[in-house]
Amino acid sequence: MGSKFGKTNSGFANKGEREKFLFIAAAGTALAVMVIFALVAGFKSGGQPSSQQNSTDQAASLAEAKDSISVICPEAEVAPGTLLSQVRFQKKRWPRATAPEGAFSDFSEVVGFYAKNKLVAGLPLQRQDTTTQESTSKVSTIALTPGNRAVSIEVDDISGLEGHALAGTHVDVVLTYSQGGSLVSNIIVQNARVISYGGDSTTAAASMQQRRPTRVARTITLDVATQDALKVSTARQMGRLSLIMRAPEDDAAAAATNFTASDLANSNKAAKAAPQPVTCSKGKIKMGGKEYIVGCDGSMSPVE
Repeated sequence: MGSKFGKTNSGFANKGEREKFLFIAAAGTALAVMVIFALVAGFKSGGQPSSQQNSTDQAASLAEAKDSISVICPEAEVAPGTLLSQVRFQKKRWPRATAPEGAFSDFSEVVGFYAKNKLVAGLPLQRQDTTTQESTSKVSTIALTPGNRAVSIEVDDISGLEGHALAGTHVDVVLTYSQGGSLVSNIIVQNARVISYGGDSTTAAASMQQRRPTRVARTITLDVATQDALKVSTARQMGRLSLIMRAPEDDAAAAATNFTASDLANSNKAAKAAPQPVTCSKGKIKMGGKEYIVGCDGSMSPVE
């Protein structure tokens, strides 16, 4: 009966097709078994060590957090007086045993602070190296002429040139004192550069641009040679110091450096003795072969 329809009850046309189907099914089953075996083997060999590694890493992190603290360090060297909010910092984990006392731990803590001392790159920022006071003295940050010294003198509104001797201007220093009962004024330092006026190193040009009002300070600091610094220190004890301002382009030595009360008296006498020009005349007259102008007051002046 199975041969009546030209095929067997199994649905295969012949024995070859049936064997081919069985082979493919067996191969698929074997492949599936291999995949399952590989997954199981991978889970057994890799799963447990990964879990152990994670546990080890977590333990190490906890130990590090316990034995260290978070600090902030400047990325580059910072000069004294620098506003710290303008400085680039980086966070670091620092061993608790060697961490400096008072170290800052967050960037927000330094807002409004200035560097009190020089800060070293890569080292924790400490509170003792900061201040909330902005530095007003810039002398230490101004480069002196190599070999020169900075020296300060006391001034008032007159001796300090009414506040016009600002940083960058050049002045002569004058000493006025008594010698043998007579007053003497000597230029003891020439062409000294002003580097600070009352602790302010703002230059005259910058002050004009900022339209700062003129103020009178009590001290002026100068950039001078060592010998001139010694002169100023000695002169302070001898008499009164004052300044004479120079033009920006004037660097020539002064022709006159000394003047006395006697010189002033003699110059007044010479001025009185000099013939005065006649501004009002009655006419001219000849006497002894010379011609004279007769002034309205009766005085006579020779015609030159």
